[in-house]
Amino acid sequence: MNTATSGTSSAALPGLPESALTLGALREQFAVSRQDLILLSVLPPIAAIGIGAIFFVKMLAVVPAAPWAVWLCALPCIGISLIIAREGYRTLTKAHARSGMRVLLFDEGFISFRPNDVFSCRWDDVEWTRELFATIENCPIWEGLIVHLRTGQEWTLDRRDFLRDSSRLAATIQQDVARRMLPQVLADLRKGQTLDFGAIQLTLLGIMHRELVLSWADLTAIAPHGANFKIQRRGAWRAWATIAARDLINRFLLLAIVEAMRSDQRN
Repeated sequence: MNTATSGTSSAALPGLPESALTLGALREQFAVSRQDLILLSVLPPIAAIGIGAIFFVKMLAVVPAAPWAVWLCALPCIGISLIIAREGYRTLTKAHARSGMRVLLFDEGFISFRPNDVFSCRWDDVEWTRELFATIENCPIWEGLIVHLRTGQEWTLDRRDFLRDSSRLAATIQQDVARRMLPQVLADLRKGQTLDFGAIQLTLLGIMHRELVLSWADLTAIAPHGANFKIQRRGAWRAWATIAARDLINRFLLLAIVEAMRSDQRN
């Protein structure tokens, strides 16, 4: 369940680490979905029984109804059911182990509570964020988010944490980090400093990828395409470059800077 508690100061909330007392007002809470845990408790055994029964009936239709044939059909059905039940049990065990997880989102950062672990983060302390994706049958599947602090500490949000609205939480964290970093890094870029975003770099001249540079004047768009980003060049129908989203850091900050530099070009 997500609960918005606007205006509640972190100093007024019990059980918080001392480092979290200056994070400002609480905006939202993210917790493990109890409904999902209930579904995970019920669905694996039902699926195991159902698939085993269907397989058993189909096998009986093609073999004689002798006792030995019935057992011959039953054994693989039982095996399939046990395999499905085992995988369901593993998933359920992981889910219950993380059932105490919750994330509190504040104006100045966030706090993550996991069993035996509390992680406190201020937006000003974040060095980079990176989204994780998997591809199944050419379809991108969001896997999680890594938040890397300037101290070297990292916090990972995984979709298997069963946190409700975890993808929205990941987007919100990245947006807040980008808003906090944008004024300084944009000023650095305009002074001639090169900004590193993983697979691409931004310079005063334009976007650099594998030692090739696309000028700001020739850039028309950087647009998401599945689990990738396509960089479009003016006058070209093919993408100038295709970058895997997992190879980029600070994606939201990157897009904000690109929009600011393109705005400079228009003006």
